Formats: sequence, C-alpha cells, structure tokens
Amino acid sequence: REALATNVVRQVGSHLDFRHGLLREAVYGDLMPGERAAAHRALAMAIERLFSDQPTMSQLSQLAFHWYAAHDLPAAFAASVRAGETARALGSPEALRHWARAEELYDRAAGRERPARAVVLAELAQANLDSGAYDRGRLLMADALDALAETTDPVVAARVYTAYVHAGYELEGHVTHEAAIDLAIAGLNGVSSEDLARALAVRAEWLGRQDRNEECEASAVEAIELAKALDVPRIEAMGWAARTLAAYSAGRVEALADYEERASAAYKRGGESFLAYKHQIFLARELAEGLDTKRGVAMLEGLRGAAAAAGFPRAARVAAFHLVTVLVNLGRLDEADRLVDDLLQEGPIDQVQGLSAWVRLLLAHGDAPAALDVERRWMAMVRGFASTPNYDDIVLDVAVLIANGLIAEAVEVARDYGRIMSVSDAPMTQGCVAHAVYLALDAARRARLPLDGALAARADSLVARADGAIAEGSQRTTYGVSILTARALRADLRGERSVEWWRATHDAAAHIGPGLALWPRLRMLQALLDAGERDEARTSLPEVVADAKAMGMHGVLEEALKLGRRH
Repeated sequence: REALATNVVRQVGSHLDFRHGLLREAVYGDLMPGERAAAHRALAMAIERLFSDQPTMSQLSQLAFHWYAAHDLPAAFAASVRAGETARALGSPEALRHWARAEELYDRAAGRERPARAVVLAELAQANLDSGAYDRGRLLMADALDALAETTDPVVAARVYTAYVHAGYELEGHVTHEAAIDLAIAGLNGVSSEDLARALAVRAEWLGRQDRNEECEASAVEAIELAKALDVPRIEAMGWAARTLAAYSAGRVEALADYEERASAAYKRGGESFLAYKHQIFLARELAEGLDTKRGVAMLEGLRGAAAAAGFPRAARVAAFHLVTVLVNLGRLDEADRLVDDLLQEGPIDQVQGLSAWVRLLLAHGDAPAALDVERRWMAMVRGFASTPNYDDIVLDVAVLIANGLIAEAVEVARDYGRIMSVSDAPMTQGCVAHAVYLALDAARRARLPLDGALAARADSLVARADGAIAEGSQRTTYGVSILTARALRADLRGERSVEWWRATHDAAAHIGPGLALWPRLRMLQALLDAGERDEARTSLPEVVADAKAMGMHGVLEEALKLGRRH
C-alpha cells in the first residue's frame, strides 16, 4: 500500500508492476543478499502457484531464473530441465541455455528425482547441434553415450540412443546409428510407451535418410499407431514427417502432400500451430522445388497470408522467403525483387531463410559484392544459433565466395562442410555437399591452384554415398540437380568427358525452372566446346545470352559473353 501510495508501483490488472525500470533497479539495489534471495524465492513460488497448469516458455524461463537467484539449486535444476524440455519441444534456441544450466547444476541437485546424467548430456548435445555448435555438440553426445556406463536402466539407454540417432551424426569409436536404434527399441522390450513411440519414429527418420523407403514407411506406421493410442500428437507428427522422406525420395507427390497435411494436423491437435505451419511450408517448398512447381508456388502464396492472419508473422515471412528462392529458380527475378522490397518494408530481414533467399537473388542478378555482404551476416547468424545449413545453402555459401574471387576461402569453407557432413548418415545430403566441395575445387582449378587431393577424395567418398541412394522420382528435384551437378563437376575435375552429365543436369533443372537451368546449360555448352563439338554450342550460346538478359540474370550473362569471346 505504501508503494502504491508513493507511486513506486502501479496496478496492472490483478498484478502490481514498477512504474519505471529505474525504480525497480533502485529498490533491488537496496536489498541485502539474503533479502534478494528471499525475494527471488517468493517470486518463484508465486509463478509456480499462478501458472502451475500450463506455463508458457517465458514463465518457465522466469521460474528457472528466480530459483537459481534464490540459491535453491535443486529447484533451479528441476526448473531448468522443465524449461529445456519445453524449449526443445517448441524448437526454441532457449533450450541451449536451460540444458547448459541443468548440466552445470547436476551434481548439486542431489536429493531430488532427476533424469540420468546421460539424458541431460544428450539433451545438451542436441541443443548445441541445433545452435550450430557442431563440434561441441558431437563431443557432448559422445559424453552422453559414455555416461551410459553409469546406469543399467534400459529406458535411459533408449532415450540416449534415440537422441543420438535423431541428431544425425555418427561418432567414430561409438555404436553405429543402426545398432543404436536397434538397441533402443530392443531395450524397451515392446512395452507401449512414449519412449518406444519416439524410438520407432526416429528409426523411421534414419531409414528415410538412408532411402530405405519401404522400411521407413513400416517403422513410421508403427510409431504413428502407437502415438495415437498414447495420445502423443508430437510423436505422431514425427511419424508422418518421416513418411514424407520416403514419399519425397520416390517422387510420390500426392502421398507427400497427404503425409505433410497429417503431420500438420497432429501438431495442431497438440496445440503447436507454429509447427503445423512449418510443416505446411516445408511441403509447399518441396513441391515448388521440383515435384509440382505450380502447386507449390500457389501454396506458398496462400500460406504467407494464412500464417499472418493466424498470428504467426515469422512463419508468414518464411513462406515468402521460400517463394523468393522459387521465383529465382523460375527466372522471375523482377517478381522476386518486388517481394523482397515488400519484406523490407515490413521490417529488417533477420531470419536465416530470408538472408539465404536474398543472397540467392543478389547472386542471380550478378551483384556479387552485395551478395557477399548479406552472406557474411547470414553465415554469422547460422553459426550463432541456427542448425546445420540446408544442403542448397551450403552450395550457395561456396558459390558466393567464388563469385567474389575468394577461392582460397571457398576451398576452406567447403573443406569444413565436407568434414561436418562426412559423419552424417544421410547419403543424398552428402551428395549435395559434394556439389559444394567440387564447386570449390573447380574454381581452384580454373584459378590454376594446385589440386587438393585429400579434399577431392573426400568429395568422391561423399558423392559415392549418393550414387545408389537417389531414387528415380527424386532426380528432377533440387536434390537431384545438386547431385547431378556434383557428378558433372567431378568429371570436369578429372579431365573426363562431362557433356552427358551437364545435359542430364540441365534437363533435371529445366523441369524445376528456366532460371535454375541456365547455369548448367552454359556449362554444357562449355563442355561441348572443350570436346570440339562446336555446332550445338554455337547455335545455343546466343539463346543462353538472350534468356539471361530477359531474366536479368547478369552473372550467367557475363559468363556466357566471356565464353563467346573465347570461342
């Protein structure tokens, strides 16, 4: 009452709040250490009392902070675990902070029921991987696997093995992913549980990454049925998402759309509408990038408006960012420019997907310096908190450096990506990363730099993983174009005939869009000229020049004009 009367605090609904932040700081500064701890304890208890049913992410974060500031370490540990679990479920970068605090407090939280150390380490490992701290994430996952020696609980082992496989990186000297997920499922002994449903869903994910489509479908169906029986919509959604991998690999458009819609519906049932929109946008992007371009573009346009109307502006912007990339693939750069201008009017482009799309558009225009400027901001963000870049973003990163003449840096960046992805167990992704590595090696060859034999061998091993993995239905997608490009670049690097590889790459890219097809078409003409087959090249080169001018793709235009002058 005294604080109200003196205008230190004010009534806000059913609560009181300080009239100004400076007043809050002044009052807090006058408290003795013991009084501060007591104040934080009172606040933590109030949060628990008021929001015990369904606390938000913000409230859970506040709870973890106040228990820690109150020096109640067991309570702080429990609150950090709860906040970390919620942040992970929401895909929030806050997961890293909360799991790091839980790991820090683990030994001082004795006396309370707590998850096994191996589980905490596995969660912290995944949070680091999601935040782009790949080396630390892999080290922590190795620690989690080693910590299984401290327990004989098969449920703990199953949780850690499942997390290890879900992370997507195999660790040298440790169990393989295939063996790990088999151990997880066997240890759960067929008892219906959320852990078993998750393990089945992750096994389906792993099988999908290996393009073992029939087995992927079977495991996903098991996961979906069990998740439905247990009423765990999030895991049901994981199962449907895994089925999309098999459908995408096989080029089954209608099945892909059906599975993604079911994943979205499951997320909505679980109250996770943002993730539902995320999956719908993912579906639209995959359709637009080769499976059904016209339908995908229409979906992205619709989702942009729907997500904004539903109160998810960031999801709406992600849909728009993907639309920019698709418009570049289609050679409709004027429309992409207008869309980027609209997005900039709404606010700064500060999302990973947005910066990536902007870089792609600038590079297509041939504005290499501007593309490099945005690339620096984009990759700083990726390394700061984003997950592993998409395969096409890895290729784009290397391409921007090459366009700016930074060949040595491009080679080093490609080397780093090759190292990171060499321990992945996704062969199609590895084949696409080989595209980035060969692109850097090709630029080094053109700059008359010595061949890095070790890096070339790594690229060879990466693309070899993909050679038998890509299904016929996936060849006319951006995945397929990237892997075909890797094979064509490999032939050029070895001094082998590459015309047929470049023709196949061009044909696959043309199915997606004329903008995407322009560069492999130019490389095909160069390969024809190098092989002494001049008639087709001389006929087609003016067409490439005209198309590049019409689309505004000045980077390709400049290269085409150079090629014409040389021949």
